[in-house]
Amino acid sequence: MIRHLNGIQGTLSIQDFHSHMKSLGLLDLLPTRIERNFPLGVWWRGSRSPQPHLEDGAIYCPLRPTSVHGRQNFQQAFSDQMPHPLVTALRQALADNGDPTKAKGMRQYMKSEMPYRGVQTPLRRRICRDLFLRHPIEEKEVWCGVVLDLWRKAEYREERYAALELAGTKTYKPFRTLDTLPLWEELVVTGAWWDYVDGIASHRLCELLERFPTEMAREMRSWSRVPDKWKRRSAIICQLNRKEETDVTLLFDCIDPNLPDPDFFIRKGIGWALRSLAWTDLDTVESYIARNEGRISPLSRREALKNAEKIRSGRGR
Repeated sequence: MIRHLNGIQGTLSIQDFHSHMKSLGLLDLLPTRIERNFPLGVWWRGSRSPQPHLEDGAIYCPLRPTSVHGRQNFQQAFSDQMPHPLVTALRQALADNGDPTKAKGMRQYMKSEMPYRGVQTPLRRRICRDLFLRHPIEEKEVWCGVVLDLWRKAEYREERYAALELAGTKTYKPFRTLDTLPLWEELVVTGAWWDYVDGIASHRLCELLERFPTEMAREMRSWSRVPDKWKRRSAIICQLNRKEETDVTLLFDCIDPNLPDPDFFIRKGIGWALRSLAWTDLDTVESYIARNEGRISPLSRREALKNAEKIRSGRGR
């Protein structure tokens, strides 16, 4: 297969090319010899032709020049052209295990514009688990690129679910530092439905909040006031199940500007967040609702106090 990148200028050193191929998880694709310093890019196995082509079974691949400042553009352009082996394997496995008789019902239930393969959650998770082990990723940039490739180019909803599985797997927790917040923001905004957003908020954003409380509190307060309702819902529910560790001031700061919003998902999210807190601090939840009587919607109030009697009786969850 011929891989060609447009906008070629200058040359790429062997050392940089080797480094980038390794960071992309594609080092095993390198041939035995690479020529260097030819105009317009790099030739594999000594090819001198000015046009992309196959020669003796090898690929002629002109590449963008790279440097410390050009690294991200290089990786984005290259990964756009050549999917990571994990991406290819996941898409094929989901296709092979699809069940059209289930796909229609799954799509209808989720009210999804994107079709389903018909791979139900337990099987999909087994597929992901197996393929993640077969195709480990060693570089953070590669991990991020694979997640985005699966997400952005998904043709079936299960491919996006697989992207979220990869994003959240325990193996890659060291990669999930504060600078990944733009990744989660993109997934929230472009996902724009509860099946994507709620897991990102209650797991990925919560994880960042626990590790970087000062910075994330500032970001979540900002998110709670933006026009995008899914970012606002994410800010509201990002502390689900934190129990005694809940930053109550932050929770109320994220809820307050959204109390007047008539949107179902905002009101439901407010109720859900308060109900979660009620398990460990029912008095605070009841006090907050009393202070905001007339502002909080009946839906949010009902959801928040759904388990109040059970909590008072000491029956627990």
